[in-house]
Amino acid sequence: MSLAASSNRIAVSTVLAALAVPVAADVPYEIINGSPLTVMEIYASAMGETSWSDDLLYAHVIPPGKANSIRIASLDGQCDYSLLLILEDGREQRHRTNICRTKHYTLGPLE
Repeated sequence: MSLAASSNRIAVSTVLAALAVPVAADVPYEIINGSPLTVMEIYASAMGETSWSDDLLYAHVIPPGKANSIRIASLDGQCDYSLLLILEDGREQRHRTNICRTKHYTLGPLE
């Protein structure tokens, strides 16, 4: 292969890499409800973002003493997230987590 052909291949590879679309992967994450109230909604937001995801429970809820697996869309391997849990009485519980290292969160007794 000539030097010119090799240089063209490198240039094309560099352009394609620059145009790469961010990759999202759904990361499974378990929420365990150790509180006396039903969890009605769960939202996630990558650290540094200003908006929340859609409700990750969809039409489901997590009754006291039960667990449910949600899927968090991790963009380009983002690991640090805030979770917002809405309880049946309207209270909000926030939790910061690293979804790459920790695969579950237990909501404990409420104050």
